[in-house]
Amino acid sequence: MLSNYYIEAAQGVLGSMLIDRQAAAEIIVSMQADDFLADDHRAIFSTAAALFNDGVEISPVTIGAKVGPEICQMCRELVMITPSSTVWLSYAKIVRDVAAIEHARPLVDAMQDAMSGTPALDDMRQQAEQLVGALGGSGQAKNIYTLTDLCTDFMAHIDEQPVYLDWGFDRLNRHLLCSGNEYIILGARPSVGKTAFALQVGHHFATKGKRVGFFSLETDPKSVLGRILTAQSYVPLSAIKHRKLSGKQVADLASASGRLSRLPFEIIDAACYTPERIRRDTIVRRLDVVIVDYIQLVCSTNRRLSEYDRISETSRALQMMAKELSVVVIGLSQLNRNTDAYTEPDLSDLRGSGQLEQDADAILLMYIPPDCELKTPEEKSDQETLRRIKIAKNKEGLTGKLKFWFNGEIQRFAAEWPEFYANGEPEPMDTPDPNAKQMSLEDVKQCAAKKRTR
Repeated sequence: MLSNYYIEAAQGVLGSMLIDRQAAAEIIVSMQADDFLADDHRAIFSTAAALFNDGVEISPVTIGAKVGPEICQMCRELVMITPSSTVWLSYAKIVRDVAAIEHARPLVDAMQDAMSGTPALDDMRQQAEQLVGALGGSGQAKNIYTLTDLCTDFMAHIDEQPVYLDWGFDRLNRHLLCSGNEYIILGARPSVGKTAFALQVGHHFATKGKRVGFFSLETDPKSVLGRILTAQSYVPLSAIKHRKLSGKQVADLASASGRLSRLPFEIIDAACYTPERIRRDTIVRRLDVVIVDYIQLVCSTNRRLSEYDRISETSRALQMMAKELSVVVIGLSQLNRNTDAYTEPDLSDLRGSGQLEQDADAILLMYIPPDCELKTPEEKSDQETLRRIKIAKNKEGLTGKLKFWFNGEIQRFAAEWPEFYANGEPEPMDTPDPNAKQMSLEDVKQCAAKKRTR
């Protein structure tokens, strides 16, 4: 027989799911169906979780459509008796604690039966370990693995080709092997192109079906959209800003807008966001990739923290979010002011906290190559459009330097390779539309020519 306070707590949790989408997202992440001991409650939770994962609204009607009119009526009653979702956390703790005790009862009974005879010590230890695991709380992910378990799982999937995140650049794909729960930092001085690069790879992720959230703490969403549009339409950003557009440019922008509107890419105006708010939106929006522009601007609920401690807290929270929610987090970072755009940066140049270097799975540092790295007259002539991405830290792959072109007029990167100047055409990136144009060598050089004549 379930106690009244447990039933009321379970009803409070389920009612909160029905009246508050944000609470529903947090509940689904933090609880499991086994936490609900009543069959009807378990059916409501499981159905709501399935609807949420499919992107369908959670309501009595949608749940009832899946499991029947009786459950639908029960959901309506839950909505009526739940005045607010603000207390769901305390209700959830009651539900999980009682469920853990109930799941442990058979183990306790088995141990008592064994103690009535002459049990073997190893058997008793095993039963005790099972009991401790059950009382540790249901809903917790397994975090202890034997080599036997791991090797068995590895050999069972030995013939499967691993799937890694596609960055849109072959060389970057060969270096960064991201399986879906990594924390990556992209650092650069202002105006080098880190935001443009993040938007370009974020757009590519979206063309591959990944749900991308771009958390902009510095730039308003309309300005961010302008950068994406110029990169995808090849219409100069200055023309978009001043609205000095030809008929062809308007048509190109309309075509790009149509393609972009079909992508799972969201721009979040994240001014004054805390790590907790970023995490909450990530859960609610069911994101696969989170881009934070940029880390040093993320706020803290503790206003007394120093800049160093605030950035450390943010970095640690983003790393934990990547692991716990299985999302890729790309955090943009400023570099120290004593590092100019033409100096090769090091890990120590990340601004604000050494915690960034410790937490990240990979760290990419972008810069304009200095004179000593320019080997040919062509490279020296085009220095303003050349970029280097230095992979300074990489837990799961190679480090090294990658060469890119950056056309600031259209906010777009292209990869460089040996014989680049001889071949005359940059390596293509993502082309979701078969009629989309590729950036030509002339495009990227025009930007450098304009800057030299200013």
